[in-house]
Amino acid sequence: MSIAKSKTSRKVINSALSAVLALTITVWLGGFAFVAPRAEAQSLADSIAAIQAQIAALTAQLNSLLASSGSTSTTVGGLTKNLSQGVTDPEVSTLQSGLKQDPSVYPEGLVTGYFGGLTRAAVIRFQEKYASEVLAPVGLSSGTGFVGSSTRAKFNALYAGTGTGTGSGPVVPTGSQILVSLAANTPAAGVAPKLASNVQFLAVNLTAPLSGAVRVDSIIVHRAGAGSPSDFDNVYLYEGDTRLTTGRSVNSSTNNAEFHSLNLNINAGQTRTIWVTADLATGAGAGNQNYFEIVSASSVVGSASVAGAFPIRGNAVSVANASAGQVTLDQAVDGTNPKVGEKNRSIGSFRVTASSTEDVELRRIALFQAGSVSRSALQNMKLRYTGTDVASVAGVNDKDLAVFVFTTPFLIEKGNSRTFEIFVDVAAGAKNNDTIKLYVDEKTDVYAVGRTYGRGVAVVNTALDGSVADTDEVDVTIEGGQLTITFNGPAAKDLAPDAEDVELYNFTLAAGVNLEVRDLALAATSSVNINDFDDFKIVNVTKGIVVMGPTDTSADASAANITFTDRFTMNAGETNVFSVRADVAPTADVIDGQTVRVTLGQGTGPFGSNSVRNLDNNQFISDIVPSGDITGNTHTIRATALTLSLAGTPTSQSFVRGTGNVDMVGFNFKAGVAQDITLTSIKVTGYGDDDTSGIFSAGILFGASSSTVSGRTNSVWLVDQSNGSTVAGPEAVNSTTGEAQFSSMNFTVPAGQTKTLVVRSNLDASALANSNTDRIKFDIAAVGDVVARDPQGNSVSVGSAAPNSTTADSGTRISVVDTGSISVALAPDDTESEAGLVVAGKSNVVIAKYRYTAQNEELKVTKVQFSVASGALDEVTQLSVWDGSSMLASITPTLSGSSGSAAFTNLNFVVPKDASKTLTVKANLNTTSAGADTGDEIQAVHDQANFEARGTAAGSSTVLTSSGVAATGLNANTKYFRKTVPTITFAAGDALLTTGEKSLMKITIAADASEQVSVRSFEFTLSVSNATFDTTNDNFKVRESGNLLTSTSTNTQAAANITLTSESTIPAGGSKTYEILGTVTGAGTGSASVTIKMEQSTTEVGPSNWSAVNSDAGTLDLVWSDNSAIPHGLTSADWYNGFKVKNLPSGTMVLSKN
Repeated sequence: MSIAKSKTSRKVINSALSAVLALTITVWLGGFAFVAPRAEAQSLADSIAAIQAQIAALTAQLNSLLASSGSTSTTVGGLTKNLSQGVTDPEVSTLQSGLKQDPSVYPEGLVTGYFGGLTRAAVIRFQEKYASEVLAPVGLSSGTGFVGSSTRAKFNALYAGTGTGTGSGPVVPTGSQILVSLAANTPAAGVAPKLASNVQFLAVNLTAPLSGAVRVDSIIVHRAGAGSPSDFDNVYLYEGDTRLTTGRSVNSSTNNAEFHSLNLNINAGQTRTIWVTADLATGAGAGNQNYFEIVSASSVVGSASVAGAFPIRGNAVSVANASAGQVTLDQAVDGTNPKVGEKNRSIGSFRVTASSTEDVELRRIALFQAGSVSRSALQNMKLRYTGTDVASVAGVNDKDLAVFVFTTPFLIEKGNSRTFEIFVDVAAGAKNNDTIKLYVDEKTDVYAVGRTYGRGVAVVNTALDGSVADTDEVDVTIEGGQLTITFNGPAAKDLAPDAEDVELYNFTLAAGVNLEVRDLALAATSSVNINDFDDFKIVNVTKGIVVMGPTDTSADASAANITFTDRFTMNAGETNVFSVRADVAPTADVIDGQTVRVTLGQGTGPFGSNSVRNLDNNQFISDIVPSGDITGNTHTIRATALTLSLAGTPTSQSFVRGTGNVDMVGFNFKAGVAQDITLTSIKVTGYGDDDTSGIFSAGILFGASSSTVSGRTNSVWLVDQSNGSTVAGPEAVNSTTGEAQFSSMNFTVPAGQTKTLVVRSNLDASALANSNTDRIKFDIAAVGDVVARDPQGNSVSVGSAAPNSTTADSGTRISVVDTGSISVALAPDDTESEAGLVVAGKSNVVIAKYRYTAQNEELKVTKVQFSVASGALDEVTQLSVWDGSSMLASITPTLSGSSGSAAFTNLNFVVPKDASKTLTVKANLNTTSAGADTGDEIQAVHDQANFEARGTAAGSSTVLTSSGVAATGLNANTKYFRKTVPTITFAAGDALLTTGEKSLMKITIAADASEQVSVRSFEFTLSVSNATFDTTNDNFKVRESGNLLTSTSTNTQAAANITLTSESTIPAGGSKTYEILGTVTGAGTGSASVTIKMEQSTTEVGPSNWSAVNSDAGTLDLVWSDNSAIPHGLTSADWYNGFKVKNLPSGTMVLSKN
């Protein structure tokens, strides 16, 4: 029953109950209003009895509906494949997640991803519970434990829909109850090493009814599973990244962890998601499995009653036989005491060190604030590493935690340390002598995930735990008076001549009382003459107004005292930022390198005894912090400057004559840091040479005086490299001098920045001079060829010129050639083009990839021919060529001599200039029933015949044919034709080495959908260390779907071979998992291990009969058949070894004894 249906039914029943109850009360109360005759009294009694019976019936129906809605299916996802015992697959987790919702089907409720005996038993119960829909349609009466199509259909109908459980968010209760439900993002089953911290076990939604807000006061979570309470150090409740409580232990008797005094307020209709996390203990039992659950409604206590489909259970986490890495915390250093109103102030630092076990990613650090300062006084808190903010938080939360969440996980390589500095804004509400004390209160407040195990690492914290004042915490004391001054900067900087309202000093005033500032003193010094700075003023930056000044200095000296007497007021608790600003004298009056510095105060601080008045008591204030002078930074005047240099791009290149939009050269214009520079005029000069080396001449081609630069490129224009826009031109190139003049420009280079202008041109298509190559270059020959000005209209010189070396054979040079060229070679192997098996009947199978490289111009391949050996024509019905995912053409190959060829014409395969591009050759493959021969080989060859490539530019005359293409290695990798193919995946068996029969390896073989695959023999290599295998015959065995397959085997301590008595067949499109078993007779003392590996045959054996393939020395892995022979059997010639089978060789599977 769906939730929606349940709610509708409940509403109807509630309405009926209300009506019946109303009628009952009316009739019952009406009995007191009159004295009824005896007959009428009996009738009334009968009516009441009938009504009571109806109430009982409706109540029972309502309770039934409520019970069924409580077990409403949760959407877990759908099943798409056959599943059986022995399989490890993500869909097994999906299966288990669905089955566990019905305790009568899967009471164990474990979600592991492995299809074991418990899961098989649950599937049987599921099949028999829904026998009419699952078993009857396929003629069965008892469950099989195999998940086939009918089982999947019923499962998907129940659990793969859109549902109303975790699939679409929590249901909002319409009554007055708190609804507890499993959150959609509850973690899947997994594995965690010992000492792992902050391991997430369970996520639950707490939802308030629409009728009003509620409060949750306590939650009790229960540990269950094949584990132990001693597996845990602490259990926590989290909401997002915020820890809600201190850590709680798991009670050894009740297996409960109890969380009280939560005070979680939930608004009407709101949902809050709470996470249960835990730290694993050092002594957690390897192989133990634990999960957490909320057992019943009584486990949650709040301001309203609780509803939900209990138990609400998370997935199991297994304890690995390994230990997580760790991080160690240390206090680095306390900062200096901050002042009231100070912003972005460093108050100290701490260090995080990763152990040598694994790299860690720091994701969250929560610092507990135990000082006396109020929460609201700490704002805009940041963690900074080497000058870069890596995490921030607005302030301290109501748990007194500053929770820093790293926007990007911060990597600390194993064995390394990183120091983080803490920055805060101290609001005006802070008080003098308030303290800030920050430390890590709980180990879980540091969440660092190890890259090896993917879990939170252990946290060692004995030096940042607040246990020892001043040394185990970041500890500072806030300084403040009735007026607090904080210096903010600016940092030392360069100043431009003639600049106005330049900031020389910035400070903050924080008022502790209502006050009036009557005067303020400062001193200004210069390395030359302070009179070069005037119009001093103080601006209230917070309010955007001038509050003092302007005023000029009168001293003709290097220093001057300036006292402002304008008045302004501030309210108690107000913090304002102020700026001291001045104008700089023009270029003619200042010297490059001249400095200026402002000090707040003239020896005794900025405020005298009568400078600041308390407006509340009309007394002057003396409680000013600090009381002395505060010196600012030194700033330097820098003369306006402009430098010219050669840009790194474009570089020297070759182009075919007639090419348009060629970037000839780039020039960098860099403005000094003082101010912007505007370019108003630029002249460039063209130089030429008629061969591939030697000097150039201005205006003409050196060595061919009758050929001019303008004949090769008659106009040029300037382009802003940053955005591609045209800045000036086009302008004609003078036929004699080679010069092109750009006037009336208005191109600004911002102060301290570099802008690049590119000279662009169209190359003429006329014939070359005296050789096969003409060369052209452009330069700015003289300083006077650039005209520029500063914002005040003063001329600015570039200082030096000729960055492209004018006539020298260096710099950026453009070569003009007659034609482009092209070469072709095999593209590097990838998973598509490498040698491998291909399946009959498939379309668009990649059989080759070729890499074309164009030089000097963009070229279009218009014709190309490929061929395959004549013996492969039975297998290849169609060849096609592809540009990426786009098919260019498709042709049926025809027999020509000893091969089948396909000549493609009218192609449009464009290869960019001086770049490479890959052309893919694909084949449609024939079926064996239509005449294709399994075991044949297909190899594509790029023929040089029938090739053509053409230049794409409008002025290009390039046409390259077979003789004009450079080609190497044109035979592609061989593809081996099969009717079907197996794909193998491997999984580990047992991990712990003991004597007796052990699971050594699990092999899953999937058959292609085109045909079934048969397998009969398996071969492995073995390695033992301080252990021995039983070497008697038939010691090694194979188990499939929980059943031993009849087989024979031989083995030594170095190798094993298993032969099934009858071949095992994997259905088309299906898979089977084979578990390899072997008997260990000795495990030694101390450490010991055994390893098993399936190699891969490096030479092809087959197609042949099974015996021949199995006995061949080239078979190192398995013997399988594509079932292409009719009839098929052990003597039919359709058996192969594992040559080119995907995923061979296997990894090494290890069983070890620690």
